[in-house]
Amino acid sequence: MTATMFFEQLLSGLTRGGILFLLASGLTLIFGVLRVVNFAHASFATLGAFLTFTVVNNFFGSNPSLNFWAALLIVPICIAAVGFVVERVALRLVYAEDHSYQM
Repeated sequence: MTATMFFEQLLSGLTRGGILFLLASGLTLIFGVLRVVNFAHASFATLGAFLTFTVVNNFFGSNPSLNFWAALLIVPICIAAVGFVVERVALRLVYAEDHSYQM
């Protein structure tokens, strides 16, 4: 194993660990503040990744730099709108319920 391969693997592992940390801390934060068990934040992260991939590959022709900035503006607004709808339609119904029912 060369030094380059080692550092690539190290950086890849740290990146994946950071993503898992963000997802886990999101779950902890939602449960701590709202007192509702919500596993949907991982689904929103996945939806955001897919939407970002779609915007970067399909908007503004073949200019990846412009596509990145477009995705950075469009995707968070879309995901926030989806989250707002899910919270209003589904999560408000289970706020007063027991945690086992919420799951």
